[in-house]
Amino acid sequence: MRDLYAVAMISEQAVLKYRKRMLKASNDFVILMHAIDQYRSRHPGCGIEKMYYQLDVQIMGRDKFISFCKEMGYQVRRYRIATKTTISGHYQWPNLIEGMLSSRINQVWQSDITYFAVGKKFFYLTFILDVYSRKIVGYAVSSTLESKANIEALKKAFKSRSSDQLQGLIHHSDRGCQYTSRAYLALLAQHGCIPSMGVKGQNNAYAERINGIIKNEYLIFRSIANMAQLSKWVRQAVKQYNNERFHQGLPGRQSPQSFERALLTLNTNERPEHRMNKYRLSGLDKESINAHICPI
Repeated sequence: MRDLYAVAMISEQAVLKYRKRMLKASNDFVILMHAIDQYRSRHPGCGIEKMYYQLDVQIMGRDKFISFCKEMGYQVRRYRIATKTTISGHYQWPNLIEGMLSSRINQVWQSDITYFAVGKKFFYLTFILDVYSRKIVGYAVSSTLESKANIEALKKAFKSRSSDQLQGLIHHSDRGCQYTSRAYLALLAQHGCIPSMGVKGQNNAYAERINGIIKNEYLIFRSIANMAQLSKWVRQAVKQYNNERFHQGLPGRQSPQSFERALLTLNTNERPEHRMNKYRLSGLDKESINAHICPI
């Protein structure tokens, strides 16, 4: 072998170092794939780029990681099927959030209803989202489009927040009859909340986005045979979304729960401030980040 090294004009030491590098790289790839498999078991629909930041990959850059995952078959297949869940009610309220900036939690909530097919049967999911932190504060699963599921989700949302923080909160939705029912509106009024409604899907963009995330990143990858199982997986998906899934719309790519927790550690003057369509988060992120602008 020494003669071969001499002909190749390399040293034995260089060859040994190369083998060690290759062995380490191989081990690093095995460890990385294990981490990907573990994360995908909990977040089965997470996209490759988002997963790169979630896993805090150190052995390669983002583009190489994306190429690596595609070669290893980690791409996620997306499904898109449309069905109508909005039946307009008799009452309509103006859109109060058009063009506004949200500057705190419990300032604007958005809610929407979506469907999920189990075999030949449709079930319906209702989510309520805090626009500022992107946290799901309330949800419900139902076999019908009756307003009682929305009321259940709203009660959960109120239970998850302090009542003294809800005065003047804007509750935004589409003009579905579930949101214009007397019982639903009475519950909003009881907690000092103001109804707001949009005409089209773009007017309720954050809630529409949550529908897609929960269905396409979590539920479609689970074996679900009935409503009880669907409720179980929705509950787990909401928990994982709120506590584990990083959100690119939040500073430092935090989860909604970690973002809200970090806000609690800041003094009033350290909380997010509006600066020319940007927030300065001195206690969370030393760089200015884009404000949460309602995309209407």
